[in-house]
Amino acid sequence: MIRGPVIFFLFIWCWNLPGQRIQDSIDRVEEVVITGTKTAKRETESPVLVNVISNKTLNQLNTCNVADGARFQPGLRVESNCQTCNYTQLRINGLMGGYSQVLINGRPIFSPITGLYGLEQIPTEQISRMEVIRGGGSSLYGSSAIGGTVNILLKDPNKKGVDVTNRTQVIGSNTFDHSTNIGAQWVPENKNWGVGLIGNIRQRDYYDANRDQFSELPRLEQYAIGLSSFWKPSDRSRINLNVSTLNEYRHGGDMLFIPGEVSRQSEERYQDVCMATLDYRYAIRPEKSVISIYSASQITNRRHFTGVRPDSLSELIRYLDPLPRGNSLVRSSQVGTQWDLKNSGKLGTHTLTLGTEFLWEDVYDEIKAYRYLIDQTSRNCGIFLQSDWTIKPSWMLLTGTRLDFHNFMSRPRLSPRIALLHKHSRNSQFRLSYGTGFRAPQAFDTDMHIAFAG
Repeated sequence: MIRGPVIFFLFIWCWNLPGQRIQDSIDRVEEVVITGTKTAKRETESPVLVNVISNKTLNQLNTCNVADGARFQPGLRVESNCQTCNYTQLRINGLMGGYSQVLINGRPIFSPITGLYGLEQIPTEQISRMEVIRGGGSSLYGSSAIGGTVNILLKDPNKKGVDVTNRTQVIGSNTFDHSTNIGAQWVPENKNWGVGLIGNIRQRDYYDANRDQFSELPRLEQYAIGLSSFWKPSDRSRINLNVSTLNEYRHGGDMLFIPGEVSRQSEERYQDVCMATLDYRYAIRPEKSVISIYSASQITNRRHFTGVRPDSLSELIRYLDPLPRGNSLVRSSQVGTQWDLKNSGKLGTHTLTLGTEFLWEDVYDEIKAYRYLIDQTSRNCGIFLQSDWTIKPSWMLLTGTRLDFHNFMSRPRLSPRIALLHKHSRNSQFRLSYGTGFRAPQAFDTDMHIAFAG
């Protein structure tokens, strides 16, 4: 009986918000974003809708990693699959994880195997912000950007100082999750260069909700080290280097503190990840013509066990000889270049973006006991062209296309996109976008381990 009056009251209260609060909201969405157009633009001027999760927001939400932060973004669902190992899968607009593109500093080096647990391995302290695009409007980034794109932008050093933080969470009544971070930055007064180092340690014990000695959440031991640096050789150029190492031990299933092979059911993972991005940016004509050259690499080394102990003695002997352990080695590298040319005239402001990039990925995953083997090397060369036209301050049109040559496809794939932005007033905007994409052939899938475990 009181629901109607309460809603009416809230509506009247919001309608009469003080002008300063409205202005604060406008200022927050005036942040500069890069994911929507591959160029720096204010959020309110990007024809492709980009949602930003800042580091400040992540800290206010008391999140430990990327997975925790993504849960608070509309249209994103971080799904924890498999009660034993708890791997995470990012779903955008309801599509499976393979249709979501995860980028590190704008580079697609988040491999399929890394994506199983990688969202939980990147600590909040290393993140500057997360930019999210829902839908195929981000097809300029290539395959797997059909559902949407999440761009994880790592911190650049911007001050002098040392920071130490600790987060301790209690799950249930007796399971603790500790995360400790130590960071140091150095930037001289001229700000021509800077370097920052961040280290993170996270430890979480098993969580058993119903006391059946089978974990609902696995045991975690995570160690992460991140190095970020920049150098400005001149007023027109800038070099950025980011290097991160992520190490994790994960064990779930029977909480009997015995080797995984003789447990009734368990999964055990040792995973080491190293990622690096290097960017060079040179302004041929400041604010008019800019060229970028970039590269990125990632190596994942994983030792793992997944199994269910047979009941009969004869099957158990075959199960233990050889031991059902596996090894994975995943390597990916990207190189590319991009040219931005800006021109202003009577017909408005026009920015033309032209670029090409090459992505190489090698996946090796083997479990000899199960006669399971994935050995796949993929190569993709992409050429993209984009027109960003500000017809007038209230109308903006973005058109673009990307042509991909993939070694597993018989013919090139063209992925066009178009987006329109209309600023109806200072406080309201309308956007319309269309895009297509494709998912490149890929042997590894997040549900594959169900086949060999069963």
